[in-house]
Amino acid sequence: MQRITYYYYIASIVTLLVLSQSAYCQKKIFLRDADSKNPVEYANVFVGNVVYYTDKDGSVDIPDETSQIKISHICYKDTMVMLSQVIQNVVSLSPKAYDIPEIVVGKPKFHKQRYVGLPMKKESLYFGGRSGMSVGVYLPYQDDYEGKAISGIIADLYDAKTIGVYDQKEKVVLRFDLRLPDADTKAPSDYSLIEGGILYDGKSGRRTSIPLEYPISFPRQGIYVVIEWMVEGECKTNVLYNPHLRMSKSDKPSVSWDKKAYIQQGWTSWDEDKALEQFKSSLQTESLNANVGLLLYE
Repeated sequence: MQRITYYYYIASIVTLLVLSQSAYCQKKIFLRDADSKNPVEYANVFVGNVVYYTDKDGSVDIPDETSQIKISHICYKDTMVMLSQVIQNVVSLSPKAYDIPEIVVGKPKFHKQRYVGLPMKKESLYFGGRSGMSVGVYLPYQDDYEGKAISGIIADLYDAKTIGVYDQKEKVVLRFDLRLPDADTKAPSDYSLIEGGILYDGKSGRRTSIPLEYPISFPRQGIYVVIEWMVEGECKTNVLYNPHLRMSKSDKPSVSWDKKAYIQQGWTSWDEDKALEQFKSSLQTESLNANVGLLLYE
């Protein structure tokens, strides 16, 4: 009788383990460039209202019961995928094709650089991102930018030290990008001027310089500096993700925008962002801007 009870006990544990594992069963999807077959890293993968990011190998784990996903990436065409039609869990993405006139320039003769953009005030204001969050700051063209080239991006980053209601904190990767304004909405367009942007996973807690691979001329339409927060897999609500981005109060209309892919929200000006309204009221300021700028070759 004891032996039967023992085997029943063991069988019950095995059953519970199987059920527990099946409840969290996941499938792995691989994203590849349709032409080069290279992995597509840090692409948005939407499962319903939840957004995931692929890792540096172009792979991502999603719930096993998922039947359809939407894939979005700055360098590739948006793609809807029925997983029942995917072979060996590999999804091929077609690169976007577009022309950006008068952007790439040759090496400059002089290497003196100067900062241009918003004044970076030393205020204790921080904007925390999460997976699927992007911030864009518009910098208008000025006559004295003629003939000068953008050599780098500047961002005032901060590593939030306090946990508060969060269980833990984790580090994320930032994607820095440069884009033209959309002709109709005036928000950041969908076209990258620097081939999809630059990934950064270095130090925070200081003003950070992101050098461009090659300099580009300052567009007459003005330019957006875009920063996107990315964490591999699914972003968790109980985790504090670093780095944050410092902000400054302003008495002029804001030139900062944000996009919340994780709730399917497009680009919104910070002057019209309802989530920031209460915060601005508590600070007694008319507007806020992210501390972002550019380096120009003289």
